Amino acid sequence: MKHLVLVCAVGMSSSMLVNRMIRVAEKQELEVMIHASGMGDLTSFTDAADALLISPQIHYMEEKIKAKYPHIPVMSLSSKDYAEMDGEKVLRQGLDLIEDGLMKE
Repeated sequence: MKHLVLVCAVGMSSSMLVNRMIRVAEKQELEVMIHASGMGDLTSFTDAADALLISPQIHYMEEKIKAKYPHIPVMSLSSKDYAEMDGEKVLRQGLDLIEDGLMKE
């Protein structure tokens, strides 16, 4: 099973997008766990995370997150996809990020 973590400042706004992503994954019968996390709680998800998706609010922290978790693929989400709560598009981006990371190993 794949594990995606959507990271924002506190984890509140990302939970709505995560719910949409979960609905899409269920409809497509995908085996994926999706979690929302604030920066303060991120370490509790990183052991199982296959990819980290960074919300636009903390885009400026992307390099710091990559340095702290070099074994996990990291990507910043576009402001447009995040604002539109496009669960299908963000889920696809996350799954593609995992696949890209697996091909590099």
